[in-house]
Amino acid sequence: MLSKVYRKQFVTILDALSFYYQWRVHSATRWLLTITTLKGQYTFHCLVMGYKGSNAYVQRQMDILLESIDDADSYCDDIVFSSENIDDQEPGHIRRYKTFRMELPP
Repeated sequence: MLSKVYRKQFVTILDALSFYYQWRVHSATRWLLTITTLKGQYTFHCLVMGYKGSNAYVQRQMDILLESIDDADSYCDDIVFSSENIDDQEPGHIRRYKTFRMELPP
């Protein structure tokens, strides 16, 4: 990530909102995310932060989303865009996340 940002004049960093909770989990694996409390049993239908495979899964999904954008990289739920001029900081990159129904901060 640092090699992409090195000597770039403009850098934009986005932190996705509740990013882990935006990834739905397949119904066959939801039993892995079931917890029992005093108030009952609960099953998560989305990815949970802190679960042993959550970081790797989110990082892999982000790499897939950003592979066609040369000046973009990510670390889990943080997205970094870098460029030489302000015109290359195009909001079109952000539209890509909207197509995957991902929420970004205003």
